[in-house]
Amino acid sequence: MPATDSNDATPHKRCLGCGYILDGLPENRCPECGREFDPDNPASYLSRLHSGRPYLVAAVCGAVAIAIPLLGAYLADLGVIHLKPVSALVMMPLMLLGLMTETVVLDKSLRVLRGPVAVIKNRRAAVAALAISGAMVLGFGGVVILQLVLRIV
Repeated sequence: MPATDSNDATPHKRCLGCGYILDGLPENRCPECGREFDPDNPASYLSRLHSGRPYLVAAVCGAVAIAIPLLGAYLADLGVIHLKPVSALVMMPLMLLGLMTETVVLDKSLRVLRGPVAVIKNRRAAVAALAISGAMVLGFGGVVILQLVLRIV
């Protein structure tokens, strides 16, 4: 089982393979999984834990960037609000920015969650970010495909 962080502020060197704390070891090999590391090469170990919170914040911001233009278009279709033609010039780039954000979050959160459990804090936030971004990417893609099919048929 990987060692846990103490409450001190100094960052620990952690194994890339399992997240074990590598500080003070007699040899440059993880005792948990056997992976070698070079204390002089920061690319051979982790110096900080990944946090799931930034992924969750980005996923929520991307979802809002997608949802606001969709809600505006829906309310305009119902006649509740009136949108000027110039609104589309703002709405489409906002939706595309949201979709690009969700795609990046989906990729990053998948990569982090595939790694060892011990190298990520706020794992639930990363899982929530994955769920939100996956739903947005698949949902938005599904809506676009559905619209294309309906226009063809």
